[in-house]
Amino acid sequence: MNRLLLSSLQRRIFQAALLLNGVLIVSTAFVLFLSASETTVTRVEEDLARYWRTTYDIVVRPPGYRSQVEEEYQLVQPNYLLSIPGGITFAQYEAIRSIPGVEVAAPVATLGYWTIALQQAITRSLPEGVYALRCIQEEDTGLYVYRDVQDWYYLSYSDPAGELLRIPLEKRVGLIPIPSCIFSLEGLLAGVDPDAEETLVGLSHALLEGSIMTQTRTTSDMVFVPVIVNITPFVSFTLTVEAIPVEVPPETRGINDILQQGGFVYLNTLPRRPLFTAETRIAEEVYPELPRMIIQQVGLASGALHFPKSCVQYHLLFSSALPQRNSLVLEMEVVKPCEGVHRPLRPFVSHVVGTFRSDKLGLSAEGLTMVPLELYFPPQITLLYDENGTPVAPKVIRPSTLQITTTLYFHPPPLLLTTLEAARAIAGDDCISAIRVRVA
Repeated sequence: MNRLLLSSLQRRIFQAALLLNGVLIVSTAFVLFLSASETTVTRVEEDLARYWRTTYDIVVRPPGYRSQVEEEYQLVQPNYLLSIPGGITFAQYEAIRSIPGVEVAAPVATLGYWTIALQQAITRSLPEGVYALRCIQEEDTGLYVYRDVQDWYYLSYSDPAGELLRIPLEKRVGLIPIPSCIFSLEGLLAGVDPDAEETLVGLSHALLEGSIMTQTRTTSDMVFVPVIVNITPFVSFTLTVEAIPVEVPPETRGINDILQQGGFVYLNTLPRRPLFTAETRIAEEVYPELPRMIIQQVGLASGALHFPKSCVQYHLLFSSALPQRNSLVLEMEVVKPCEGVHRPLRPFVSHVVGTFRSDKLGLSAEGLTMVPLELYFPPQITLLYDENGTPVAPKVIRPSTLQITTTLYFHPPPLLLTTLEAARAIAGDDCISAIRVRVA
């Protein structure tokens, strides 16, 4: 009997222990589940906060640069920054930065556009003779394809003394010393505060080499401006050089004979053979080479900077209930000449200290958190209606940078960035074009 009671008691103790262990396991699992849920909720809240946070909250511009459409509908138009040649002083910048609750105030000084020469040579060896070089420059903006063609002549003769070089420069009418074409590209120079840009967008993450923190060097008559080059190709163009042999009579040999016959005019009358060779480069191949090209051109100088000859103004046509959102249908008008102050600049010379790519910043250029980030990305513009207001198949319009374009709807981001210190040294105390403000 005692043995039976003892056996029964042992079974009940064992069952109670199993039950207690089960309760402990379930309790622990429940606690872990609650903890994981709280962690998940916290992470979701953090992700949502990041998603809804804009890069900056307020943009400050000089008086007179807010359009009627912006005033009426509380909007900021694309490319609001790139045609403002300053107007905000450093004292005003310091006043904004010292306002309680301002996390960062990031100023931008738009200094002007510079025309960069793009030389493209024929790399294939040309047999002896005379060649017509056809320089073809095309740019696709998504709305139009612009095409410009120029013809030159190149003489390929085996004169070891370099016959072409002995001819006075003023007599080389229509002739070039090497088989190449010269194209052009427009690049904007802008000044920023490196510390503010790092806080606002993390500019160092986009740097491929070098640093924008290089100090500006100033002498009594010159400012040496450090620049970093944006090698992100936001435009779409092709540069083509064609070499076409010209049938020159046997009795005509050398540049002296050609000049005596009439030079360029004479060569235009001669028949041409089929295309010998053609070489083409696209924007994606050209942009990585821009730092080297700028260095070869001894940087840029103050006299070469200019502002756009045309600007875009927006006029409201009508409101439209497009899918998923209400939109304003705006008409874009190209105004020539562009209004703005062409400020005098102190003489300066630039030197390349680094390169960067905008697409490495990891910023949101679209969606609900989109604000104009035109220092690093072009505005997103889609053509939805024709000039009569009739819906058309959507076309994404790309920025334009080549001089062949006659209608510039908007420009790409600055090609060259320098420091705010350098901008102040060459453009004066009121060189700041806009200030992007993020509140705490």
